[in-house]
Amino acid sequence: MSGTDGKIKRLYKNATVKQALAVRGATAQNERAKAEKAVDEWVKKSGK
Repeated sequence: MSGTDGKIKRLYKNATVKQALAVRGATAQNERAKAEKAVDEWVKKSGK
């Protein structure tokens, strides 16, 4: 995520920063089922 999570942690000391989801643009455009599966799995994990 190009260090975005670290920037958020530095700027917002009290924020809870969870694991991000990274889906490549090519995957989102050309392999929709794979991208949807990744999103579904991420949402399930982030509910913890």
